Amino acid sequence: MWIILACGLSEKDSSGKVIKGKLTFSRTNMLSRSIHNFFSYHLYAVMKKKAMNIYTVFAGGDDLFLVGRYDEVIKTAKILYDEFARFTNNNNEITISCGIGFYNDGSPVWFMADDAESRLESAKHFREKGQEESIIKGNISLLYGEYKYALFLKEYTVFQEKIKYFDKHIDISHGLLYKLINYCDMKMEHEKEQKENKSSINLNNLLWRSHFHYVLGRLNVKNIPKDVILKEFTGSLKKEIILYFTNFIEVNAVLLKTLIALHLYNERNK
Repeated sequence: MWIILACGLSEKDSSGKVIKGKLTFSRTNMLSRSIHNFFSYHLYAVMKKKAMNIYTVFAGGDDLFLVGRYDEVIKTAKILYDEFARFTNNNNEITISCGIGFYNDGSPVWFMADDAESRLESAKHFREKGQEESIIKGNISLLYGEYKYALFLKEYTVFQEKIKYFDKHIDISHGLLYKLINYCDMKMEHEKEQKENKSSINLNNLLWRSHFHYVLGRLNVKNIPKDVILKEFTGSLKKEIILYFTNFIEVNAVLLKTLIALHLYNERNK
């Protein structure tokens, strides 16, 4: 953000090539004031209207520090993302990143601020796998890693819908979810060993897929829809569950582990 405030926005042709800069004192001043007003006034008004149970420690310039219950903070993160996209008219040159930390009751505010700032820096320097040389803006750091801001919000919503649907027909117990977290760890450990080019790898980490198939195969199906064949419905449902979770673990085990942990937090605090 500070680069934009210092250098302004550029004008581009249809191919995306910069043809001239727009840096003038008046434009830079207007941009700075607009961003300040967004974080200091507009966002506060939106959160108040939506009755978000959030305490604003600091809001000004291009910075924001909020404290609240974890689920309220995540909801606010979505509001922040949506409102800022609307504020910039979906201009992908102006993006935001954020760090969200979890803390025990009574944790000092200075400690939370330092940790959240550290997470924010991790989010700013996050690069997707295979794109380490690219500048990827608009990230979020939460629990076990960093993710694209938009991707996290999308997958967070889809995951909640999937779990609700699966649990309607198969008992998605806490035990199964903890096993899924373990499978994510196995996948992540295997990727770490590959990245470090270790001469010997733990072959047990490659068995997460077969373990998942075995565990899911032993689960009973419930709430069978009328006029369906039990065997076909069971096979189709378990195949859908296997495809969703195995593909997720293959592509982004860290994000899935985070989403499962958030779901377990929600279940524990109901």
